[in-house]
Amino acid sequence: LYFSARMVLEEFANDLDSAVINYHEKRRELSRFLAPQLVSQLLEGDRADIERRVAPRQQLLALGFADIVGYSKLCSKYPDQAHQIATLLRDWKREMRDATFRRDGVVDKFIGDCIFYHCGAWTQALPEKLALDAVAIALDCVAATEKLRRRMADYGFAAEDDLRLST
Repeated sequence: LYFSARMVLEEFANDLDSAVINYHEKRRELSRFLAPQLVSQLLEGDRADIERRVAPRQQLLALGFADIVGYSKLCSKYPDQAHQIATLLRDWKREMRDATFRRDGVVDKFIGDCIFYHCGAWTQALPEKLALDAVAIALDCVAATEKLRRRMADYGFAAEDDLRLST
């Protein structure tokens, strides 16, 4: 077979493009659940460290849960404002994610207007610190929800529409 230098370079460039795209896709997906510094550690760390971090193991965690009180009522009251409701929920999820990441917590999942998070998966912290981090995240989530509640009119909702958090 005859390969020209141009063909080899083109193939290399295509492989490199695919690797860069794959890296950015993985970063984007992980960034939905992990703080930026943890994503960087996973994607840029050495293979042994990554395998150690993701291997199944028994680990002490502090778990948290937060749900918007009044969200279903809001959806029922404003069926023609789906876009505004979706925008509110998107902004709320961003605030919850950021509150979780500030304490190196992990977003386990969002289910509708609910977030499940945990602390301790990436650290070897004392149980007291894990509990304090989980409570701090909950308090930050409450404060962020209150901030959004005060801006209900910005989303096109009445000032008396209630938005609270259950943790």
